[in-house]
Amino acid sequence: MKKHIKGIIMSIENECAIVLSADGQFLKTKVRSGANFVGDEISIAGNERHWIWEQVEGVLSALRRPALQVALSFALVMAGGIGTWAYPTGHIYVDVNPSLGMSYNVYHRVIAMESFNEDGSKVIGKVSFYGKKVSEGVEETLTVMNNEGFIKSEAEGVSGVLIGYTDSKMEKEVLETVLETSKKLKKTVQVASLKVASDAKNIAQDQKGQKDTLSPIQAEIAKRKIAKNNFDKTRDNNRAKNREKKSKETLKAEIKGTAKDLKKKTTTEIIEENQGEVKMIPNAKVDEIKKKNQLKKDKDKDKDKDKDKDKEEDKDKDKDKDKVKVKEHKAPKPDPKVKNNQPVEKSVDLRKQNSEENIRLQNIIEKIGKLNALVEEIQASGAKDNQKAAKIKKILKQIERLNQEKHQIESN
Repeated sequence: MKKHIKGIIMSIENECAIVLSADGQFLKTKVRSGANFVGDEISIAGNERHWIWEQVEGVLSALRRPALQVALSFALVMAGGIGTWAYPTGHIYVDVNPSLGMSYNVYHRVIAMESFNEDGSKVIGKVSFYGKKVSEGVEETLTVMNNEGFIKSEAEGVSGVLIGYTDSKMEKEVLETVLETSKKLKKTVQVASLKVASDAKNIAQDQKGQKDTLSPIQAEIAKRKIAKNNFDKTRDNNRAKNREKKSKETLKAEIKGTAKDLKKKTTTEIIEENQGEVKMIPNAKVDEIKKKNQLKKDKDKDKDKDKDKDKEEDKDKDKDKDKVKVKEHKAPKPDPKVKNNQPVEKSVDLRKQNSEENIRLQNIIEKIGKLNALVEEIQASGAKDNQKAAKIKKILKQIERLNQEKHQIESN
């Protein structure tokens, strides 16, 4: 019966794996390409293992002593379980609109993923992440987000990709992966990063299940805003410390209030509004697209304003059509023979002045003058046009009848 030795793969090169056994020996064995990864537990047949003491020094240099200590610790408990492979040593968070987080182990292999909003749940089920390198997990996550339509095209605008990390050593690798992936996808994105404290995830989880659930990145930004606002309220160190203590006690409630504002904004807006907290990656193409889209928005706004103006003008025209048109009445020119509704002709025979016809004529002239004055009062009043028209029409008929009667008397 062949004897098998269990061990952990520490490195792989040219289909040869260097394995650390449970008793602390470094062994070499062949593995199939793509079938195994660093950190996997495998069994080595007794007749195929080879001592590689001459290569141990290179392995130690590659792993560095702290990592070797972790590996040796794992070797002691390996027989009883999966040890350090399943123990998370750091987290990477990705916010686009879907918010996702991945946990990785000491070997920088992804061992778990979780979503922090509804859109994140749509993405996470389509990402094959387990056992992959962190960079590979980030690349596949962005690819799925793009396939699901969460990353905008240049015509639609610029999508923000905000990366949160708990270990600064992973920042550079992950950001390079984001930029390379965006090029592969032929998308221009605004990339930024932020170191997230260990308690940010707990703060986000406190909001879980609520309408304004936060991602750990958003929770970190909200926490920093609150801390800054509390500190800025006073310059006194003692009062600042008391206020800081108070802010910790009421942090959950304050985060809930800040969450409502953050959830209304896109990741791109959050990046732009928090440039002092997040580290933006300069991208000339992003600035060009933003400027181009802003000009387009401004033009569309102007077009909308012109359309609204045309609609208002059309409404006014329709109202004018429905209104009764009142012809402006011009009072007849004053009779040169009459001043202040009184006859002024000196040549009038005194005998005719006393006659009935002359008295009648004088009365008619006075009535016409009063009616003309009444017409002017109606035109200047605040009554509706249709009401004015009806009244003036009646008065004009009376004036016309009196003028006929006047001409008849004068002709006699």
